[in-house]
This record gives sequence, structure tokens and C-alpha cells, in this order.
Amino acid sequence: MIHIGDYWGSKYDYFRRLKKYQSFKRDYNIKLANFNQCWEVLYNPLMYIQDSFKPDKGDIVWDIGSQYGDYALIWEKFTDRSVIAFELNVHNYKKMVKNFKINNSKNIPVNTALGDGKELSYKMDKNMATQGNESTIQTKTLDSFLDKYPHPNYVKIDVEGFEISVLNGASEILKNIKPKIIIEIHSSELKKQVIKILLDKYGYCLKMENKSGVGKGFMDNIQNLFFSPLGDKK
Repeated sequence: MIHIGDYWGSKYDYFRRLKKYQSFKRDYNIKLANFNQCWEVLYNPLMYIQDSFKPDKGDIVWDIGSQYGDYALIWEKFTDRSVIAFELNVHNYKKMVKNFKINNSKNIPVNTALGDGKELSYKMDKNMATQGNESTIQTKTLDSFLDKYPHPNYVKIDVEGFEISVLNGASEILKNIKPKIIIEIHSSELKKQVIKILLDKYGYCLKMENKSGVGKGFMDNIQNLFFSPLGDKK
């Protein structure tokens, strides 16, 4: 076992990630303030950029649950536009700001809780806010940011079980702007709810799925779901 900065674990895992990071930095010209915490992007940097979900130059991405901003930096490379990166957790938000700064990024970090505009109950699980009753916070709707930032072509949502609340606060975006939607779901029940809302209420179609895993507690099915509005030609 070794202890280097925030990392505490096996020497083998550390140097394996270090090797991945060196390749990642060379391939994408992106630096990470703490590469050990951003391990997912090191092993799967194009996880959200798939087939017809590859953004064009000039596209706007809103990243809901951006955590350390690592994938926001990837999107910025593809779009040449600022990514609007929302993150609730202050600890994560500060690391995201640092990652943007060391890359001279023009991405816009936003430290806020998104939802349906009502109070949200949550608990902190390591560096993530998850479902629970430890604390409450007043949420803002995604629609409330339409007058402040360029309208999105892509919206990615990864908010650890609060996806329905975020969708309920994005009715204007889903009805009238019709961006492509990427959602990471964490349970089979949540998957059913998300598909029903986007297909039945807003006229989207499920184009593809990737990533597959099982977490703890309610997280019996972890997947990324990719939705396009009906009639989308790309």
C-alpha cells in the first residue's frame, strides 16, 4: 500500500493509472489536477461521445453532475465551445474549477443543486450526493438557466438517483429546445421512469445504451442511456 496525495491504495493500481494518465494527457492534451480521482475518464474518455452523439464544432453541452469536470474538458475539445458544467458538491466543484484553470479552459462551472425547484433531501456518500435524509437543499430548475447560458444541443445528466427531479425541472428544454439527452441511471426502476417520461411525454427515442454495472444499495443497474428527439437526422 502507498499513500500519495489523496491516493491510498496499492502501488500497482497507482502506477497503472499513472500510465493511463500519461497516455490520456498525450492523446487529448488535457491535464488533471488529481488523475487518480478521474480514473473513469482515463479508461473510457469517449464514453459519452458515441456514434450519432458525437457533437459538432459549435455545439453547446450542458453537463449536469460534472463532478471534476473531466468529461466537460473532453466535450470542449470536440465543440470548441464552453461547456456549462453544473456540480452540487462544493468539494468536487473546487476540483473542477482547478481542472479548468490548469487547462486554460473556457468552460463555465456552476455550483448549484438542480431539480424541480423544490427542496431536495440527500446524504453525502464520499464525494457524491445520493438519496437520503441527512440534509436538505433548495433546488433550481434547469429551465431557469435558459436566459443565462446558450441553449444546449446536448444535455448529460448524472445525478445519482435524482434524474427524475432534474427532468421535471427541464420541461421547457425538453418540449421546445429538444437537445440530445444522455442520462446515467442507477436502477432498473429509474430506467423505466426515465424512458417513460422522455418517450411518452416529450417525444424522444432511446437510441443506444452503454456501460453496465451494479452498485450498492438501490443501484442494481448502472447504465448510460442515449436519447434523441424523434425526427433527428444525425
